[in-house]
Amino acid sequence: MMTRRERKHGEVSMKEIDERYIAALHEFGFGTFRTKAGTNLYRNTSTGVFRVVLNGEDFVDTLVSYAETFDPNTYVSLIVKSRSSMQDISAMLKNAQEIQILLLRLAIKLVKISKEVE
Repeated sequence: MMTRRERKHGEVSMKEIDERYIAALHEFGFGTFRTKAGTNLYRNTSTGVFRVVLNGEDFVDTLVSYAETFDPNTYVSLIVKSRSSMQDISAMLKNAQEIQILLLRLAIKLVKISKEVE
Protein backbone atom coordinates (compact mmCIF):
# COMPACT_ATOMS: atom_id res chain seq x y z
CA MET A 1 0.00 0.00 0.00
CA MET A 2 1.32 3.40 -0.94
CA THR A 3 1.51 5.89 1.85
CA ARG A 4 1.31 9.63 1.93
CA ARG A 5 4.58 11.38 2.60
CA GLU A 6 4.18 14.42 4.79
CA ARG A 7 6.15 17.45 3.74
CA LYS A 8 6.27 21.07 4.75
CA HIS A 9 2.94 22.03 3.17
CA GLY A 10 1.27 18.62 3.29
CA GLU A 11 1.72 17.89 -0.44
CA VAL A 12 1.49 14.42 -1.87
CA SER A 13 4.68 13.34 -3.59
CA MET A 14 4.37 12.02 -7.13
CA LYS A 15 6.24 8.95 -5.90
CA GLU A 16 3.77 8.21 -3.13
CA ILE A 17 0.15 8.62 -4.20
CA ASP A 18 -2.36 8.04 -1.41
CA GLU A 19 -4.85 5.20 -1.89
CA ARG A 20 -7.73 7.70 -1.71
CA TYR A 21 -6.38 9.45 -4.78
CA ILE A 22 -5.99 6.12 -6.58
CA ALA A 23 -9.62 5.25 -5.72
CA ALA A 24 -10.76 8.64 -7.11
CA LEU A 25 -8.78 8.04 -10.33
CA HIS A 26 -10.48 4.68 -10.76
CA GLU A 27 -13.89 6.19 -9.99
CA PHE A 28 -13.49 8.45 -13.04
CA GLY A 29 -12.11 5.66 -15.23
CA PHE A 30 -8.43 6.61 -15.08
CA GLY A 31 -5.50 4.36 -14.36
CA THR A 32 -1.91 5.16 -13.44
CA PHE A 33 1.53 3.69 -13.75
CA ARG A 34 4.99 5.08 -13.15
CA THR A 35 7.95 5.44 -15.44
CA LYS A 36 11.21 7.35 -15.06
CA ALA A 37 9.48 10.31 -16.75
CA GLY A 38 6.78 10.54 -14.09
CA THR A 39 3.31 9.31 -13.23
CA ASN A 40 1.32 8.29 -16.30
CA LEU A 41 -2.40 8.92 -16.22
CA TYR A 42 -4.41 7.01 -18.82
CA ARG A 43 -7.99 6.28 -19.89
CA ASN A 44 -9.28 4.04 -22.65
CA THR A 45 -11.67 5.65 -25.13
CA SER A 46 -13.45 4.43 -28.23
CA THR A 47 -10.81 6.12 -30.40
CA GLY A 48 -7.71 5.00 -28.49
CA VAL A 49 -5.91 5.50 -25.22
CA PHE A 50 -5.63 8.95 -23.68
CA ARG A 51 -2.35 9.23 -21.78
CA VAL A 52 -0.46 12.05 -20.15
CA VAL A 53 2.73 12.06 -18.07
CA LEU A 54 2.40 14.14 -14.91
CA ASN A 55 5.75 15.16 -13.50
CA GLY A 56 5.87 17.55 -10.57
CA GLU A 57 6.45 17.75 -6.87
CA ASP A 58 2.77 17.58 -5.92
CA PHE A 59 0.43 15.11 -7.65
CA VAL A 60 -2.79 17.01 -6.90
CA ASP A 61 -1.42 20.41 -7.96
CA THR A 62 0.06 18.94 -11.14
CA LEU A 63 -3.18 17.20 -12.09
CA VAL A 64 -5.30 20.28 -11.28
CA SER A 65 -3.04 22.47 -13.40
CA TYR A 66 -3.22 20.00 -16.30
CA ALA A 67 -7.02 19.71 -16.00
CA GLU A 68 -7.43 23.49 -16.02
CA THR A 69 -5.37 23.89 -19.18
CA PHE A 70 -6.41 20.76 -21.13
CA ASP A 71 -7.80 21.81 -24.50
CA PRO A 72 -9.69 19.09 -26.42
CA ASN A 73 -9.14 20.81 -29.79
CA THR A 74 -5.38 21.05 -29.29
CA TYR A 75 -5.22 17.47 -28.03
CA VAL A 76 -7.04 16.10 -31.10
CA SER A 77 -4.95 18.25 -33.43
CA LEU A 78 -1.73 16.87 -31.93
CA ILE A 79 -2.98 13.29 -32.15
CA VAL A 80 -4.00 13.68 -35.79
CA LYS A 81 -0.66 15.29 -36.70
CA SER A 82 1.48 12.82 -34.80
CA ARG A 83 -0.24 9.69 -36.03
CA SER A 84 -1.47 10.82 -39.43
CA SER A 85 -4.71 9.44 -38.07
CA MET A 86 -7.56 8.55 -40.35
CA GLN A 87 -9.96 8.05 -37.44
CA ASP A 88 -13.22 9.92 -37.18
CA ILE A 89 -12.08 13.33 -35.93
CA SER A 90 -15.52 14.19 -34.57
CA ALA A 91 -15.45 11.02 -32.42
CA MET A 92 -11.93 11.88 -31.25
CA LEU A 93 -13.08 15.40 -30.32
CA LYS A 94 -16.11 14.05 -28.47
CA ASN A 95 -13.85 11.72 -26.46
CA ALA A 96 -11.41 14.56 -25.73
CA GLN A 97 -14.27 16.77 -24.52
CA GLU A 98 -15.44 13.95 -22.24
CA ILE A 99 -11.88 13.59 -20.91
CA GLN A 100 -11.77 17.33 -20.24
CA ILE A 101 -14.93 17.11 -18.12
CA LEU A 102 -13.67 14.03 -16.29
CA LEU A 103 -10.30 15.66 -15.59
CA LEU A 104 -12.01 18.71 -14.10
CA ARG A 105 -14.34 16.59 -11.97
CA LEU A 106 -11.37 14.47 -10.86
CA ALA A 107 -9.39 17.60 -9.99
CA ILE A 108 -12.23 18.86 -7.80
CA LYS A 109 -12.47 15.50 -6.03
CA LEU A 110 -8.71 15.33 -5.43
CA VAL A 111 -8.68 18.83 -3.96
CA LYS A 112 -11.52 17.85 -1.60
CA ILE A 113 -9.58 14.74 -0.55
CA SER A 114 -6.40 16.76 -0.02
CA LYS A 115 -8.28 19.14 2.30
CA GLU A 116 -9.51 16.14 4.34
CA VAL A 117 -5.93 14.87 4.62
CA GLU A 118 -4.62 18.18 6.00
